[in-house]
Amino acid sequence: MRHASLWMFAVLACGASGAQEEESPFRAYEERLARAAERADAVTVTIRVERDANGAISSENQYKGQIFGRRPSAPVTGTIIDKDGFILTSFFNVKEGHKKIEVTLADGDTHEAKLLGYHQGADIALLKIPAENLSTLTDVSMSEVKTGQMVVAVGRGPDGKRLTINPGILSAPGRLANRGLQVDAKLNFGNVGGPLIDLNGRLIGVTCKVDVKYAPTYGQNSGVGFAMRIDELRRLLPELKAGLKVTGTGQAFLGVQADITATDIEGVRLAGIQPGTPAELAGLQVGDIIIGMDGRKITTFNELRVAIIAKKVGDPATFRFVRDGKEHEVEVILSERPGE
Repeated sequence: MRHASLWMFAVLACGASGAQEEESPFRAYEERLARAAERADAVTVTIRVERDANGAISSENQYKGQIFGRRPSAPVTGTIIDKDGFILTSFFNVKEGHKKIEVTLADGDTHEAKLLGYHQGADIALLKIPAENLSTLTDVSMSEVKTGQMVVAVGRGPDGKRLTINPGILSAPGRLANRGLQVDAKLNFGNVGGPLIDLNGRLIGVTCKVDVKYAPTYGQNSGVGFAMRIDELRRLLPELKAGLKVTGTGQAFLGVQADITATDIEGVRLAGIQPGTPAELAGLQVGDIIIGMDGRKITTFNELRVAIIAKKVGDPATFRFVRDGKEHEVEVILSERPGE
């Protein structure tokens, strides 16, 4: 556990200054964890899904269900995102056919929930319960979120009464097509869909991307977990409230590979064109150098990737490129990325 090692180093660096002083960094850390968890308690809910015959898995077939990609039958976690009864959770938690969804709040009140919308590629779903004036957390400003900072993944225990707390560090920003964060806090079937918070109890995002496909072989989480960023969730929220239902990745896609060895140019030299993609249909070729998109200068592959991600599936995009020393323009209708 990397965070424990960091604190241990701090303790050892204090020298032989007495047991009480040596324990103080741990005590301070524990106190901050406890305060942060206390703030998250009221927004962390239990979700129970009563599935139909196609989605349910009997207890004796849990392992078999994991192999074939179904969600194990057990309570899961959600996060209150809006005081008027709106709750976010992982799409994975509610994706199988269901007859009934129930949400139990921290105070024990239980409400039947409606699945309003979802985005499979972002692994996010929005539920609505008939409740008002619910507790919410303060959103963190993403400009304050730094690689290496301490984070906490919060979930509900199987009994729905107590919290589970998995601390870790923010391993990398800009994951999941710049929509998410990578963390080493342990995520699992029970806590995914819960809040990811900082040590001040502010909401950084909602945990996601735990799946069952490889769980029997590799485990649910090997120290690489993901959460959707709070700013991206806020951007999606109005559409989810309006009933947005996205299957697949939901990401715009061009279908090119970049020549990463081309460091002596401003632009993106194409090293590959995927068959049947918008890039091929528009006539782009290996060796073309993309230098602009929709009137915006493109100098790196990351700039190109971010610009494409900002578009919606089916949107047109105009690319400026250089071929044989001459500039050209072509309009492309972006398709959906086939997989993440």
